[in-house]
Amino acid sequence: MTLIQTIQTPVAAAISELIPRLRATAVLLSNTGAERADDYVEQVVRDLCAGDMSDTDDITIRSFRLLRHHVRADKRHVTTASHILDGGNKLRLALAQCSLGQREAILLQASGFKYRDIADICGVEIGTVRSRINRGKTTLNRLFEERPETLQ
Repeated sequence: MTLIQTIQTPVAAAISELIPRLRATAVLLSNTGAERADDYVEQVVRDLCAGDMSDTDDITIRSFRLLRHHVRADKRHVTTASHILDGGNKLRLALAQCSLGQREAILLQASGFKYRDIADICGVEIGTVRSRINRGKTTLNRLFEERPETLQ
């Protein structure tokens, strides 16, 4: 029996639907690859199962907040660009050039979250989210336009 099968059906369905999004975000956010990303997602699922699961309305926000917490708390995550290269993935290398806060905001926006949700997940004001996204996108644009050779 899997961990998700041990909890009530509506919550299990909500968590199951979130797992691919959580995993994709964890891979890019942590800079450590798919195996460690799976560990982060498992930690999130365990935390969700251990907590009060009476409502599913905020389960998405809660899940991404927990993911962010685990990535930031993990002292093993790497922030240098040399560890991001995975088969020459240019986006990963470019994202590694952004600060962790910028990377979080950009990835959460790319996952479909609104500014208010990103602010709730990250525990910052909406203005900070807008600033991080803008600065991160500026960095990415600069890297792709001015120095494409550094992303190969």
